[in-house]
Parts: sequence; structure tokens; C-alpha cells
Amino acid sequence: MAMKYLKVLKTLHQHLDPQVYFEVGVRAGRSLAHAPHRAVAVDPDLSPLRPVLRDRSGFQFYEQESDAFFRDHRREDVLGDARVDLAFIDGLHHSDQVARDFANVERWCRPGAMVVMHDCWPDRPEIAYRESCPGQWAGDCWRVIPFLRRHRPDLELTVLDSGPTGLLIVRGLNPDSPDVGQYSGELDAEAAAPREQQDREWAAYRAREIAVEPETFLASIGWDAPDENDGEAD
Repeated sequence: MAMKYLKVLKTLHQHLDPQVYFEVGVRAGRSLAHAPHRAVAVDPDLSPLRPVLRDRSGFQFYEQESDAFFRDHRREDVLGDARVDLAFIDGLHHSDQVARDFANVERWCRPGAMVVMHDCWPDRPEIAYRESCPGQWAGDCWRVIPFLRRHRPDLELTVLDSGPTGLLIVRGLNPDSPDVGQYSGELDAEAAAPREQQDREWAAYRAREIAVEPETFLASIGWDAPDENDGEAD
């Protein structure tokens, strides 16, 4: 069984020990809870947030949409001289929004930081459209991978086959890179295509990309797997 995405995130926090963690899309805070030190969390609705996290030392919460957050706040005003070491993007499941979130988060990161994106390896087309569906919905986040390969070939992209809908690991960040968010309209046009065309594009993406097992990637960055499962849920 594939390692689930929350277990991957927990392992990254344990292995990388990020001094500053940034998260777009918080909900109840299940992924946020693994941050060991300082954290900045952005979500337009923080009502589901676990109460135990609200008063946690070093955690900063901003109840607004991510575009508005980055418009209204400068990194220096929020973090001072610090920069982001690890970020997780799991907000609106629209590829254009994910592209803008990535571009904005990258400017807050230090060189050598890592950005993780959720829902980038959906296993069937009916959950991979921009329109939401009942049950598991990945949206069209997967379109960000070919988009970044077009506009940011300098980035190192690794797709993880983690449960239930995959992760994308982005490394080789350049905080001074031109803003790829300016090209996000391309993704709007792709998402407006007929379903049959979108299905073909999704199938071509799945055939072209190689998704690695999370354990393989984690081992490549120096993680030693424990002898026994630690019991982490999904």
C-alpha cells in the first residue's frame, strides 16, 4: 500500500526539521500539526482548525484567500529576516491557483527549500477535472507539472505515488525567478476544453510522467525507514 500523503509530510518534517514552514490550505490542521517550529498558515476559512493549534507558539494564522494574503503581506513583515524552508500547497484545487500559489510561495523561500503540492497524481480522470465531484476530488492540480516543465525547466520536479492522489516535490527553487503566475491563464484555457480532450491530456500526462514511491524519494534525501510502521493514519 502506498505511503499516504500525511505520512510523507510528517516524515519530511522529522527529517528536514524546517525552521519555517508555510502552508496554503489548512482545514483542521492535520498536516500543519507536524510543523516542529515556526509556521505560517493561510486559509479563507479557519473554522475547522483544531483548537489545540490556534494558540501554539510560533504559529501564525491568516484567514484569507492566498492571492489576497500575498497581495497584502510582505515576507519581511511576516517573517522578518527568516525565509521558508518547507511549504505545502493544498488550497483551491484549480491549476491556475496552484501555479500562482507556487510562484508566490517560492519568493518567500530560501534557496534549498522544498515545496510540496497535493493532488498531482490522480488515478482516474473523473476526479481530475476542475469541477468538484462527490468523494475524493483532486481537481486539475496535475496540470501544474507540465506547466512548470514549460515555464520553469530549471526546477527539479518529482511526482510521488502517495495515497490517495499523489504529491509533487519541487526543488531547485529560485526566489528571484520571474513570476510564472503571469502565465496561469494558459491553465484556464486547458481546463475549459471539452471533457474528451481533457481525458486525453490526463492520459498523456499519466503515460509521460514517472511517479516514484514515497519511500524511494525519502531514501534519496537521506531518510532511514523505521523497522515498523509508526501507526500514522491517512
